[in-house]
Amino acid sequence: MLFDNPLGWYSFIAVGVLVISYLIKPKPLDIKIPSVRFLMHEKGTRQKSTFFQRFITNLLFLLQLLALGALAFATTLPIISMTYDSTGEHTVIVLDVSNSMNTEVSAGQTRLDKAKNIAENNLKGQVSI
Repeated sequence: MLFDNPLGWYSFIAVGVLVISYLIKPKPLDIKIPSVRFLMHEKGTRQKSTFFQRFITNLLFLLQLLALGALAFATTLPIISMTYDSTGEHTVIVLDVSNSMNTEVSAGQTRLDKAKNIAENNLKGQVSI
C-alpha cells in the first residue's frame, strides 16, 4: 500500500490529542452539603447512573476515536496497486444522445459525431479497466 500524501500522517496527532484529553481527568471538588440523609438515600441509584454515564462516555469516545482515525487515515491518500492480467472481450461506451449533443461544433460535425470519433480513436487496441 502506497500513500500519496505522506504529510497526512501528521493528522494522527489529532488522535493523540483526543486520547490525552480523555485521559486527563479534572480534579474532583470537595463540597460540603448539610443534607447527608438525602445523599445516603440516593447513593445506590447514583452509582448505577454513573456507570451508565461512564459507558456512554466511553462509547462516545470510541466513536470519536474511530471517526477521527478514519479521517486521519483518509488524509494520507492511500493507494492500493494490484497486478493482474486484464483481457477485455467487450467494451461498453456510454454516450449522451440528448438534444444538446446535436449542436454543431465545427462545419457539419455535431458534438455526438465528435464524441463517437474520440471513442473510436481511444479504443483501438487498448484495454482499460
